[in-house]
Amino acid sequence: MAQTIADTSSAFSRSGVAATLEFHRKTIRDNVSDRTALLSFLMGELGRSRRSNANFENSDGLPGVFMGGRDIRVPVQLELNETVGSYEGADTLDITHQDTDDYALFAIRQVSGSLNIVGRDQRGNKGESAIYSLLQAKIMALENSLRMNINEQIVGDGTGNGGKDIDGLAAVVGNATLAGLNPATFPAWQPGKAAAGDAIATRAGVDNTATNFDATNAGTDTMRAVYINVSEGSDRPDGIFMSPGIWSEYSAELTPQVRYQDVQAANLGFETLFFEGAGTFFDHDIPLARIFLLNSRHIAFMRDSEADFAWLDDGQRPTDQDVFVRNMIVEGNVVTDNRHMNGTLTAVS
Repeated sequence: MAQTIADTSSAFSRSGVAATLEFHRKTIRDNVSDRTALLSFLMGELGRSRRSNANFENSDGLPGVFMGGRDIRVPVQLELNETVGSYEGADTLDITHQDTDDYALFAIRQVSGSLNIVGRDQRGNKGESAIYSLLQAKIMALENSLRMNINEQIVGDGTGNGGKDIDGLAAVVGNATLAGLNPATFPAWQPGKAAAGDAIATRAGVDNTATNFDATNAGTDTMRAVYINVSEGSDRPDGIFMSPGIWSEYSAELTPQVRYQDVQAANLGFETLFFEGAGTFFDHDIPLARIFLLNSRHIAFMRDSEADFAWLDDGQRPTDQDVFVRNMIVEGNVVTDNRHMNGTLTAVS
């Protein structure tokens, strides 16, 4: 049972705090979205700039938000249109109905964090400037914690916290059933390409072979093979993510003549090097053995427009505690509309 905080004439009134926190909502979302390269790629400016840089329209690709619903419904194409083929003269054209499209139904995952101010701090900070400074410190702590937690979940497989975690890269870029679709039934629903009727990709987007980044260049060769397997012309991975240790080893392999910098990413504050035209980034939450090759047109962290770093209410004060509480929530999931355009290496050292 909680009691809504009373609106008073003090600087710490409910309306004043609500206005201040709402003003910072977009700042929190933007700072979480663009503080790490991985989050920026999946939900922020890095991903948007990648799509624009590839000469695709800004609207081409997965949207960042969706409008409510019980699931995130993502249209996917799992079968070819078999009516396409050559003909001559007055041949009868094939007009057989083609059921090529389906929907992937991704669960909506929920993340929350609370902003707490104890009554003693509230009463000890009088005046607008003191209150603003106190709120700034609390907002920064909440922002940093949201960023760290969401980034960690996005790398995982969705099984954390009893299966309540975000379905991260380990689940989305893989060969297991995802969003209600089984790759054994739909070979297109897996990284890479599969031969007709073959449940195992013949152009594998998931490589489980043990490989090393050393003087033999074996790691680079394996990464290049997966890159090719998940590319179709100009539609190819434009972000490659690995652990700091592997990124360091990859960087050491490069001679000064081939150390091409990604200026676009550098302008956003991210250190990166090019690989086959794709930027390579390190992320501290990615396990040492994993590398993810991602295509910004076909993977994103989508959020509910009404729960996109939204404050739940105007603030509450528990009946048995001298504490002011405000909750921020994020609802969404990592989704893909074309699973075979993303790839991964799983046994890197």
